Amino acid sequence: MASNYVSTAEAADRLGVSQRQIRNMIVHGQLEVLANVHNHLISIDSLLRTCQIPRRAGRAWSQRIAWAALVILGGGNAAWLQPSERYRLRQSLKTRSVDEVMAAARDRATVRKFRATPDAISRLREYVAATGETALQDADIAAVFGLARGGSILDGYVPTGVADEMAESFHMEKDPNGNVILREVDFEDALSVEVPIAAIALDLAESLAAREHSAGRSVLEKLLQEQLRG
Repeated sequence: MASNYVSTAEAADRLGVSQRQIRNMIVHGQLEVLANVHNHLISIDSLLRTCQIPRRAGRAWSQRIAWAALVILGGGNAAWLQPSERYRLRQSLKTRSVDEVMAAARDRATVRKFRATPDAISRLREYVAATGETALQDADIAAVFGLARGGSILDGYVPTGVADEMAESFHMEKDPNGNVILREVDFEDALSVEVPIAAIALDLAESLAAREHSAGRSVLEKLLQEQLRG
């Protein structure tokens, strides 16, 4: 077990941040910890995934702005923004790189991970807004990324508070290496439309799997180039 986890101090050293920032990342689901341990032991896998997200100076976008940016990159309008906000965000996106978008949108959701049976995963599918590997079960989306259709992992967005309800209803256990990834979102309008292709790309870009990581970044780059041309 020890080889699969590191201390808070080790995680802070690897990411080049303070231990206070590490604790904040744990609260927001960006880092996963071993349950029932007083002094946090952080999952190596979650640490490596976090290392995929470029660290940049400046604040992350709020969920309201992060989801507006992802909708706009996907060709949508983000109707909850005022026209002046929408204009400024579009202009900002024209100047941003993939790394900058990944860094700015890092707080778009709180990630929760669980372990579930294959039967539970099949039944859970209808209650989440699919992203990442699960979104690839749609042949059209898989074609956009040039990847094979999704496998046995469930990855999706849900409203804040729903993850624990699902865990109880479907008898799932918390597991930092689990096969169910539930991304809780506070901003209600984010889930009022289909998951934008930019959000799926972002989630794939944060994957530890090399092909998914590369495909996600590639699609994000194309979307940013389209925004620049537009």
